[in-house]
Amino acid sequence: MKLNSQNYYSLVADNAFMSVSQFKSFVDCEARTMAELKGEWKREETTALLVGSYTHAAFESDEVFNCFVEEHSNSIFKARGGKRSEFEQADNMIQTIKRIRFLC
Repeated sequence: MKLNSQNYYSLVADNAFMSVSQFKSFVDCEARTMAELKGEWKREETTALLVGSYTHAAFESDEVFNCFVEEHSNSIFKARGGKRSEFEQADNMIQTIKRIRFLC
């Protein structure tokens, strides 16, 4: 199996490859992790995980980032417009990292 943006977060990929996060999840609770791999249990999508994925997507490619923002717009944007503060902070982090990478 070759990983790509379409299958990276899939159960098929999780069953084929073990990430550091998956290893830590096994150490924490093997039964829960096995249920997750079988599709019997799904981890709650928290704001912290979304912000991390948002930041990661920003460095993957513009296309991936734009798709992520579109897919999660209800979580990223306030009902009256503008981004939620967590994502504004993530934007600041992303810009800082990009400036630092440019200088190096």
